[in-house]
This record gives sequence, structure tokens and C-alpha cells, in this order.
Amino acid sequence: MGPRHSGKAVLNPALARFSCWPPEVSCLLFKKDPLRALPSKEAVALGASQSSPRSASRTRRRAKVLLAVANGYSYTAAAQLAGRRTADAVAALVSLFNRQGLTAIEPRHAGGPAIVYDAAAKGRSLREFHRKPVGSTTALPPGR
Repeated sequence: MGPRHSGKAVLNPALARFSCWPPEVSCLLFKKDPLRALPSKEAVALGASQSSPRSASRTRRRAKVLLAVANGYSYTAAAQLAGRRTADAVAALVSLFNRQGLTAIEPRHAGGPAIVYDAAAKGRSLREFHRKPVGSTTALPPGR
């Protein structure tokens, strides 16, 4: 339970994350990391990613969410537009987009340990790939 109020609205940003009481008092909710202003190049690129059938479905969904937030939708409404249930993923995506830009909507490695090869291992793999086979390439005896 929250603290009792005398009927006057207490507009304290530190308390904005708690539910409002009494119900007739409106809460002021402050977003921790709101979406930054989109330059026209980014808005065009997001629109193209959203409508492109060649983009991965995850990329299209993320672009749709970011455009909805940029157009003034709440995080919850933007999540529902993209078929999500909560606004937590939208908040995380907005924060990532603010830091990384358009690379935030691209799919990344999504499971297991990261595959890391050093320069020597990459070179060995490429040399083996380009090597010409010596002798027979099958295990069958000749004439079969």
C-alpha cells in the first residue's frame, strides 16, 4: 500500500513508479530513456524496413514499434501494435536504439556461446576451404 494522501496530488517523480492513490488523482509517469528525435534519414530507413518483405520479421516488428513510439504512441500501445503483451521489451528497444541507432533493429546472435575465432583459425579454415583435393574424393574403390 502506498502512503495516504490528503486528497491533494503529490507530484513527486520518485513516487511515479507506484500506483496512484486515490484513483481520481492522475499519475505523472516519467520515461527513464525516452526515444530521441528521429532524423529524417532514420525515419525513412525505419519505414523502408517496416514495409520491406525482404527484411526479417523481427526487423519489421522492431521498426514498427520504433515508428509507433516516434509518432506518439505509448510503449504499451506500441507493444500491442507489434503483437507484444508488455511494454518492457519496447522500453529496452528504445534504449538500445538511442545508443546504437539503426543497427538496433538488425537481428543479432541469439543463442549459445558466441562463436569466436582468432585470425589464425580463420586463416586455417579459409585455406582448407580453398584447397584442391588430392587423389580420389570418394571412399569407393576404383571401378565402382
